[in-house]
Amino acid sequence: MIFVVIAKKINITATTIKDCFINLYALFWSMEYKLLTRGKSD
Repeated sequence: MIFVVIAKKINITATTIKDCFINLYALFWSMEYKLLTRGKSD
């Protein structure tokens, strides 16, 4: 029983970390894209 609870907690943590990385990656690329487009418009 305890093992199942720990496994679920680890799985939730892994998912949260993955989502966090995806959000950071998307934010990074949107910032890069804005810089590139702004540079081209100048």
